[in-house]
Amino acid sequence: DGYSYKGPSNSLQGYIPLGLWQAVGGCESGFAKPDPFDNNIVWSGCYDGGLETYDQRTGHKRDVRVWPEAGYGWAPADLKYRWHWNFPLSFSPHQRKVYVGSQFVHQSDDGGNSWKIISPDLTLNLKSHQQTSGGVAVDNLMTFDGSTLFAIEESPIEEGLIWVGSNDGQVNLTKNGGKNWVNVTANIKGIPQWGTIANIAISKYQKGTVYITVDNHQLGDFGTYIFKTNDYGQTWKKIVGNIPQTVHSFAHCIKEDPKVEGVLYLGVDNGLYVSVDDGKNWNQLRNNLPPAPVYWLDIQENFDDLVVGTYGRGYYIFDHIGTIRDFALNTENKEAALLSMRPAYRFLNKEAIKTDGQSLNAGTNPRYGADINVFLNDSMVASPIVRIENKDGEVIRTIGLKNKPGVQRVYWDLRYEPTYRPKLKTTPPGRPWVQLNGEGWRPLVTWDLDLMRGQMGPKVVPGEYTVRLIADGKEYVEMVEVLKDPFSSGSMEDIKKQVSFSLELRDAMNEVVLAINTIEDIRAELVELIPQLSRKRDKEAASILLKKSEGVANSLYDIHLTGAREDAFRNPMQLYGRLSALASDISGNGADFAPTSQQIEVKNLLNDRLKKAKEALDQLMKNDINQFNQRLNQKELQINVEGKN
Repeated sequence: DGYSYKGPSNSLQGYIPLGLWQAVGGCESGFAKPDPFDNNIVWSGCYDGGLETYDQRTGHKRDVRVWPEAGYGWAPADLKYRWHWNFPLSFSPHQRKVYVGSQFVHQSDDGGNSWKIISPDLTLNLKSHQQTSGGVAVDNLMTFDGSTLFAIEESPIEEGLIWVGSNDGQVNLTKNGGKNWVNVTANIKGIPQWGTIANIAISKYQKGTVYITVDNHQLGDFGTYIFKTNDYGQTWKKIVGNIPQTVHSFAHCIKEDPKVEGVLYLGVDNGLYVSVDDGKNWNQLRNNLPPAPVYWLDIQENFDDLVVGTYGRGYYIFDHIGTIRDFALNTENKEAALLSMRPAYRFLNKEAIKTDGQSLNAGTNPRYGADINVFLNDSMVASPIVRIENKDGEVIRTIGLKNKPGVQRVYWDLRYEPTYRPKLKTTPPGRPWVQLNGEGWRPLVTWDLDLMRGQMGPKVVPGEYTVRLIADGKEYVEMVEVLKDPFSSGSMEDIKKQVSFSLELRDAMNEVVLAINTIEDIRAELVELIPQLSRKRDKEAASILLKKSEGVANSLYDIHLTGAREDAFRNPMQLYGRLSALASDISGNGADFAPTSQQIEVKNLLNDRLKKAKEALDQLMKNDINQFNQRLNQKELQINVEGKN
């Protein structure tokens, strides 16, 4: 018995806490829909013809039901109006008109303050279907009543053209806003006699074109019933195509794509189907969608996302359905293709609510950044890659792809390449039990676990970027626009200064990592070399050199770190950690502001320390190591340094 709610599709808080969902009036039955002319208002239905408007500016709701005479316990035949548990609620796309359905179509032009009837009884009005709960069960709460309306829609391209469907199989239309009505049910060959007209979708592309779904499973008929007319209901054709027929094949809703004619989405009792040829052929769209009843579909046109409402399994969103269109319409006979790109918002994280944490009720945010969709017709000779470039042709990021046919989606997180990764090849002093991995190194684990993978690169400046697919020597190019966070109070000039500053820090960190990896090579070679030296004076010289190299290393990072995160608080943080901390302050998840004066001052201080550390490393390599190598016997091993990132 859940009520009607609203909640974010992207909380910008890591996940979607249950506490961000909010009631919007209504109750556990009926539709809840935002007013298309005022998105602050939500209309929410309930049983017994209940209808409320909710104003999110005030948090208040108002009862605006058509007829506020309670009908609990009464047989439908004895009531003024017969209401379905989920009676239809819809809006005119042309004027501020709201439609709801009992056995009549009711219209309000003043926000529910008054209503008028604009149709006759559009059901069969059989009294045998209007007795105690329609003859199904003794529960007169409008749950199983017969002879009620179930779907109402007005054409998006023809004002006054309204289509209506009932739960006793009747399809009616008016072309003049309700003055005259025509029943076209007899023209629909193959429609089940008592099927519920579950959904009506009026085309935005062709006048007179309509799709309907019919649900007859309550009478033991689990067939798929989808019909289309292109002449205002005079003739119809069934467009079930190749949908497999099982006990879960009955259709709940159909949706027309808002950008490409002939692309259709269909919700059945165990999933979701898509057709790109106007219903001739259907393909199931699964991914991680469970085999749940798909009761409703909608498309958020700004983000081009398909929203899926299921029965019992919650809400799902298929991000960027433009991929489906492109794959179906633009990849035939192609070796490879880079599918269309949608704009990517450079969102900033918001501070999270503190009332509830991650749980089984929590929702999942969409992946951050720009989704890049690639089609490969066959396995490539070489592994394909995607390259992101700025307007000057500078490579911002390179992303590897799987070498397999089909469509794959990867994400660019709108950042530059991450920093180089330190690879420690020695154990901390006095802690020989610390192990290296199978490749002979261990990660540098400090206060921030993300540093094990390297510091994230800075986010790019909003603007246009080139996405280049390189596959078997051929290139495919698309452009992607990175948009500024609409909630950000920082200016473009602030963002440019922040990114420039962050890139300087990234370059400084890379220099530190190169120095760390170089000194680690030296230390590792000395540790291996000392036991192999035969002369006492050489061993003493090597030990002194090892101690000196430890000093250089300890100016770059805390050499006592073992991999336990708590170690970061036991010894002083050195250059690597401090640069990383400053970089996180600037380009982590903060706001769009230029660096502060004190941040600039600290960066300059750290750059001076980096310069001194590099000078100490250069002196160690040019003087101390060369002198040490010259002292060794010709037959003995010498130190050969290969600093790696």
